[in-house]
Amino acid sequence: MKRRVETPCRFLVVDDDESARSMLSRRLEKSGFRVFTAGNGVEALERLPSLGADVVLLDYEMPEMNGIETLRRLRRLYGK
Repeated sequence: MKRRVETPCRFLVVDDDESARSMLSRRLEKSGFRVFTAGNGVEALERLPSLGADVVLLDYEMPEMNGIETLRRLRRLYGK
């Protein structure tokens, strides 16, 4: 039994691997979530303010800015 969400949670999936990003996005969308994507941490930080994502899923190793540095910057911008 698939659970459908009344008000879809918005996910931002951040991964430099297109196939991983696509697979995870499809699974989340099939579960009823709204999904946005970014190819690296820099792109995620640029896009996040306009997307209003509720959850950010980060890959650890990415070019330009890895997942840990992206998380540090997100915490500085948005709290804890």
